[in-house]
Amino acid sequence: CPQRQASAQAADVTSKPAARELAHRAASAYESGDYATAQDLFELEVMTSNIHTMKNNYTRFLILKPQESPQPVEGANKPSVNFHTDHSRGSLARVLLDEMPEVENASATIPGWFENKGIITVGSTRIKASETYVDKEFFNLFSYPLIDGDKKNLLDANNKVVISDELAMKMYGSTKSVVGKTFQWQQNEFEGPYIISGIFKKPPANSTMQFDLVFSYNYFMEKYPTWMEWGNSSSKTYVLLKKGIDFSQFQAKLAGYMKKRDPKTTYSLFAVKYSDQ
Repeated sequence: CPQRQASAQAADVTSKPAARELAHRAASAYESGDYATAQDLFELEVMTSNIHTMKNNYTRFLILKPQESPQPVEGANKPSVNFHTDHSRGSLARVLLDEMPEVENASATIPGWFENKGIITVGSTRIKASETYVDKEFFNLFSYPLIDGDKKNLLDANNKVVISDELAMKMYGSTKSVVGKTFQWQQNEFEGPYIISGIFKKPPANSTMQFDLVFSYNYFMEKYPTWMEWGNSSSKTYVLLKKGIDFSQFQAKLAGYMKKRDPKTTYSLFAVKYSDQ
């Protein structure tokens, strides 16, 4: 997912036609992945390209609906999920994988939900860290390098956790012989001892997702069972499309997906390419 940083003033545009042409060229370049052109147009620096190697990742399913009084979200700078349908228990990731043959794989996550970072205690050392909660397919869907641990059973128990190499260094001064160690975690209902089951290489600071620890999504849902209702929009769903799938056709199919499940709904579902965030 390319990340960009402004390095100079915006381009000088002296007429509306010129502005429209510039905007069109920039949008076309960005949509096609030609970030070098967008970089030249607006004097932007491409800091890191293709952090994740699965270029066909699509994510952030969005719902469009009529709303008389839109509710602004403070500090929002990314697309967000708002999924609504009939109130029956289920998982959007699982349903899409089961019902849409275009989907190769899917993963459900709960990004950092709590207002404050949690606290790790190792001996006399206390470290603040940010967590996320993911299902078993997360490390198959995203290309976070796994330095140690078995990908097949990273989070097959509620008391298992995967930590970043950076955090391992802060905790133990090394990334070697860390798997199997136990530490104390303080974060609301999730307080308790956890066993380190793996170590991943932390992504660059300009990556879209930032976290130090990875806990079990299923464990989170055990603590918050109502979040499994279809009307809850707190989970984020990521999918990987199969090779050769036409994204525009997939989008068209998604557009009618909500009506198929609930004929009375006024909502529509669509996906955003991960690299477009």
